Amino acid sequence: MPFSLANDKLSFSFRAKPWLVQGKGGWVFVSLPKKRAVQLRALADEYAAAWGSIRVRLKIGDHKWESSLFPDTRRQTYLLPLKADVRRKTGVMAGKTCLISLEILGRHRK
Repeated sequence: MPFSLANDKLSFSFRAKPWLVQGKGGWVFVSLPKKRAVQLRALADEYAAAWGSIRVRLKIGDHKWESSLFPDTRRQTYLLPLKADVRRKTGVMAGKTCLISLEILGRHRK
């Protein structure tokens, strides 16, 4: 089974290095491991919303929040934006590996 299924929730954890987009605003993103991206693409018809985004609940350390994953066709994965507020609360920095727990939220399509 590609995901842990507990209480009817699809979830998994992974380690990743956030990376910084150079330029105005300096957005920081995490790329999902490609294996997980392939698994998510298989579920996209059930879970994807506008622009292929997938709603998720996340946890880094003790901090929990909700966001969306966005497909990145160039990298063949999904991207998770990390807002400055989340980075401050979690101590996450671009280039520093972190552990992320992710739960896919409700289905968008039937």
